[in-house]
Amino acid sequence: MSRKTREYSIILVLLLLGGISFGLGRLSATKPVSVPVTLCASETVSTIEASAISAPLTSSHKTSQYVGSKNGTVYHLPWCGGARRIREENKVWFATKEEAEQAGYRPATNCKGL
Repeated sequence: MSRKTREYSIILVLLLLGGISFGLGRLSATKPVSVPVTLCASETVSTIEASAISAPLTSSHKTSQYVGSKNGTVYHLPWCGGARRIREENKVWFATKEEAEQAGYRPATNCKGL
């Protein structure tokens, strides 16, 4: 085997190893494809949605869809993170968005669906 053939063989082997290494690295970094989920606000709170709320619902809250804080100015859907942070004794419940807005509350910007 001539010297040029040996040099080309070494270069070819190095390029192949580099390509294989790069490909394996890319394979290990791939993430599974996830389908985005879109939540839509419903007109009434269903039994499944009510059970997703961290605080238990009393009979007066079963028809209420929106919650605000006595100390705040925004209203949330009951399962939003902002609503979960409101202490139970400070919660103000509203049946409709209009009712909450008439009471001087505005929609929470971090609660999707409002």
